[in-house]
This record gives sequence, C-alpha cells and structure tokens, in this order.
Amino acid sequence: MATAAERTAKLQASIEAQAKKLAELKAKKAKMDARGRSKEKADERRKETRRLVLLGAFLKSRMDASEDAKSKTLAGLDNFLKRPEERALFGFSELKNATTPS
Repeated sequence: MATAAERTAKLQASIEAQAKKLAELKAKKAKMDARGRSKEKADERRKETRRLVLLGAFLKSRMDASEDAKSKTLAGLDNFLKRPEERALFGFSELKNATTPS
C-alpha cells in the first residue's frame, strides 16, 4: 500500500501533467484565434479592394458616357492626387512646391 507521501507525489505529478496539457491547449487556442483574426483581416482587405475596383469601374463608365462627368472627375483627381507617380498615371503634370509624404 502506498504511503501518504507517495500518493501526494503522484497527485502532484498528475496536477503538473494536467497543467502542462492546459498550457498546450491554451497555446493552441491562441494560435487558432490569431489565425482567425488574420483571415478576417485578409477577407476585409479583399472586400475593400473589390469595392475600390467596382467604384473605379463605375466612375470609368460614367466618364465614358459623359464628357461633363469626365472633366469633373479628372478635375477632382487633379486636386486629389499629390504623388508624382500617381499624377503621371492620369497624364497630370507634377505639382509645383508640393511636398510628398514619405
């Protein structure tokens, strides 16, 4: 028959094994949660990109349908775009005394 000290030692070992298992399960859960958040962010970025593409296609169709809409849109873009490489995409000249953000 096991002594009280042996039973206590066995229980302590069992507690430690369960604590280790709990820590492993918590780490696994944290990893799964992080992966889920990462997937949600990626999904939202994909949706935002799709919205921007659709908005661009909509504006392009409006510009193709009406010279007035085209001139207004281009005038707005001329005021909106600040970076030289972005302005060049639309054939705009570089801004004078413009500071470009880093």
